[in-house]
Amino acid sequence: MSFNFYAKLSAIHAQEPLSGHTLLLDGDGSDQAAQAVIEHSRNTFCNKVCGNQRNRQRRNQSQQEQSQSDKLENEKQQSSRRLKTN
Repeated sequence: MSFNFYAKLSAIHAQEPLSGHTLLLDGDGSDQAAQAVIEHSRNTFCNKVCGNQRNRQRRNQSQQEQSQSDKLENEKQQSSRRLKTN
């Protein structure tokens, strides 16, 4: 069974609509290929629910950057207050 599809993708920059149809593949495939695809997909597109290491690293890096940003903002505010009181 094959399917026709129509898609219009938009995010930051909208794309032109596209259409097409799926192709039927000959053969049953292999469990090894299926597992390789699943692993690649999880490593590439997984979100926090999967808890993979790359996402934890990104989350930790983001939290560290936010912490540094907050610290700089607090220092600016304290400096500004000191200047106002002097």
